[in-house]
Amino acid sequence: MTKEELEFTVENGVLKGKKREPSTKNPHLGKIILENLKRKPDFVGQVSALTGEEYTFGQIREKTIRCALWLKKQGVSPGDIVVTCSDNNMDCALPMIASLCIGATFNGWDHKLDAKSLKYFDSLVKPKVIFVNESAAPVVSSELAKENPSLRVVVFGKVPGMLSFSEVILNQSVEEIRAFECSEVFNPAIVFLSSGTTGWPKAIELSHACLLGHLDTFLTFESYRDVLGTFSTLNWISGVLITLAALYSGCKRFVFPSFEEELSCKLLQDTKIKWVMIPTNTLTRLTKFKDFRKYDLSSLEVVSTGGSGMSSTVQKACRNLLPDCAVLQMYGMTEFGGVICAQKDNNTKLGSCGTVVSNVEIKIVDPETGKILGPNQKGEIHAKAYEIMMGYKGNPQATKEVIDSEGFLRTGDIGYYDENGEIFIIDRIKELIKYRGDHVSPAEIEAVLQSHPGVKEAAVVGVPVPGDDEHPLAFVTRVSDSKVTGKELIDLVADQLADVKRLRGGVRFLESMQYTSSGKIDRKKLKAMARDLASKA
Repeated sequence: MTKEELEFTVENGVLKGKKREPSTKNPHLGKIILENLKRKPDFVGQVSALTGEEYTFGQIREKTIRCALWLKKQGVSPGDIVVTCSDNNMDCALPMIASLCIGATFNGWDHKLDAKSLKYFDSLVKPKVIFVNESAAPVVSSELAKENPSLRVVVFGKVPGMLSFSEVILNQSVEEIRAFECSEVFNPAIVFLSSGTTGWPKAIELSHACLLGHLDTFLTFESYRDVLGTFSTLNWISGVLITLAALYSGCKRFVFPSFEEELSCKLLQDTKIKWVMIPTNTLTRLTKFKDFRKYDLSSLEVVSTGGSGMSSTVQKACRNLLPDCAVLQMYGMTEFGGVICAQKDNNTKLGSCGTVVSNVEIKIVDPETGKILGPNQKGEIHAKAYEIMMGYKGNPQATKEVIDSEGFLRTGDIGYYDENGEIFIIDRIKELIKYRGDHVSPAEIEAVLQSHPGVKEAAVVGVPVPGDDEHPLAFVTRVSDSKVTGKELIDLVADQLADVKRLRGGVRFLESMQYTSSGKIDRKKLKAMARDLASKA
């Protein structure tokens, strides 16, 4: 194989993905998507997995333009922020595309936010308009009206006394729609809120060029299909990128409701979808669903996963459950703007994140010395692309701390690459537990715990112990009807891992796992619980 045929090369310890030229020199997501929609007006591009309702590209385009015209009449201009705070529904992506068309900046919020988080997000991004679902409408309108009295609130659905989205897109004339033209491009295109697992979320600004570059890369994956969907909402970068990818590439996208094991399996069966993105912790839950094999999921060709590390044990279980389907792990970061590396097929090693993707460079760096490390040497993963985030909104110091002098993003993840260039993620630097001077990876212990058939989910944190630094403590949820005991799990870990990794902090069973608003395990809350337990010991 010649150098030109390789998917990546290694130069001076840096893994470099294949170079591809940008698809356009005028990156304007809104304009590009409207032009694509116009080319295939009768194509059914969006389908509700729950109800079967359909939107053609022509309908999506018209509704988007109507929404854009309404936003402009409300005084929304380039640089203003438009928020969607909703679960997935047939209309929730339209304000996002409309915002991109008029130079506004889009931002997605989780619809289950508490009042304190809502106020914080409002102060951080200062939205001009917010589109909400019916469940979020009362708390958004009551809590934010005092903080932001000029804020316009629009509801997907109907809530008495509140403006509905269906009303917003009613009063535009045919002439206005025909004459509509996109505004000049304005950056940032989209602001995402970081997961907030270790502190309050930061606002991550991504440009049109950054998002388009990563979309171009995503569409080169051999695993990509023409019928796709995801359970991720628009506060996740995966939800946004997959929505944009379908509109950008002219594919059909199924709109799925929030994940719930039985309903989701039924919908995956009924829609006969080919490609679906399922967050890693959700996929882990799916492998423990006792009725999984009742459903015919033979239409599935690819299940892609990401959002947190997936152990080889979980990936093997997934592939056993879906023997005719490629179960592939991707690794990326919101700050990066997209995918850093990805498995291309089932021939890649279990538990790896595949190889570096096109237009991306990766180096493994010793976090203490800054030295670039070679194969099978563990260090912090740094990644670079043509475009990554513009920065953290209003926080130049935090931006400077995560981007090095060569433009590489410091991911905060410890990992390594093997002799074949496959990337393996070990853990977040901030999550490592220190026991008598040794660093212990929670993910390694969690992988062992999740191998037990009675464990649904597991999260390991350090509990402070004078003289020992920290002891690993496991928070565990059981599968239904499981009788697994803490002693069984402590013994399981002791049998399979080194002495320093024993669960000296014990096991605590939870009725349900703690999550952040972005759907990740809330380690900050679990660490607070661990400290509380330690103080009472």
